[in-house]
Amino acid sequence: MTGERGDRPWGYYLVLMEEDGYKVKKFVVHPGKRLSLQKHRRRAEHWQVVRGGATVTVGTDPGKLITVKLSPGGYIDIPL
Repeated sequence: MTGERGDRPWGYYLVLMEEDGYKVKKFVVHPGKRLSLQKHRRRAEHWQVVRGGATVTVGTDPGKLITVKLSPGGYIDIPL
C-alpha cells in the first residue's frame, strides 16, 4: 500500500510506490543504527543513497562477503 510507514528500532521506511512487479521504499536509518542482515529468495533490490552514507555488505558465503561504502548518489544492485 502506498504511504505505508513501518517504524523500526533503526528508523523507519515509507512505501512511495507499488505496482505489479515492483515496490519503491524510502528508508531512513538513524545515525549509528543499522539494518539486520537479510536474505530474499524472490526479489532483487536496488539501493541508492540520497543523503548521508551507507556501508552495505552483500553475499551469502561468510568467506566471500563484499562490503561497499556508498556516498550520496551511490548505489548498489543486490541480486536474489
